[in-house]
Amino acid sequence: MININKIEGNGNIISNIDEWKEYAPPKDLKQWKYGHSAQEFAEFILNVKNNKFTFIDNPEVFEKAIKECTCCNEFDFYAEHKTELVTRNFDFYNRNGRQHDGLMVGNDIVIGIEAKATESLDSYLGDKPIYDNKPSHKKRYHDMTKAITGKTAIECEKVRYQLLSGTAGTIIEAHNRGVKNALFLLITLKTYKVNNSMIERNKRDISDFLNLLKKDNDGSFHTQLSDDLGIKLYIKHIVIEVLPF
Repeated sequence: MININKIEGNGNIISNIDEWKEYAPPKDLKQWKYGHSAQEFAEFILNVKNNKFTFIDNPEVFEKAIKECTCCNEFDFYAEHKTELVTRNFDFYNRNGRQHDGLMVGNDIVIGIEAKATESLDSYLGDKPIYDNKPSHKKRYHDMTKAITGKTAIECEKVRYQLLSGTAGTIIEAHNRGVKNALFLLITLKTYKVNNSMIERNKRDISDFLNLLKKDNDGSFHTQLSDDLGIKLYIKHIVIEVLPF
């Protein structure tokens, strides 16, 4: 069983949904409502911690994804955690960093979580300003794409940006915390607002992204960034169906 020892947001301990909203709110508070990812994800993590579930899919799918990457059972959880996207050999020129919906930290692994309901995984890279006159924009998208996929931004125009930034942020956070394993876990919360076409869109985008990466027999992936930092990288996508409130 996966045990979450504590939930923390901006240095404050979170024990209920109201404290989560107070200490680790989403950037857009309009997203804080039932059926949307911010509140539904908070409810899910609180339920995992308290071993109380209101989901059609029990947490086995969540635990299975983690157990395929680590033997660790004990985790601390950090809500809306930011990772600076800078390492000894890489600087992705993003001063806002990577904002994880959640970060789980165990003794041998870091798990960066991106949770979605109706939302996509941000814009396609081809819709980002990779051709504009801002050097920092050009360098961010081109350097990050190269470090993760080994290709140029122009070759990866149909890659969703959050797949790149989430992967990079999870790798860097693992390195910063001195562990050698990283799992970028994408969770689709199937709420009453989510239809199958939304789920299939995210599945397709994730599959297309993973096809760009070199995969080992143990299910881990190679990137220039993870190899440079000595991190074994896993990327997984799960769907959790949420009961109507």
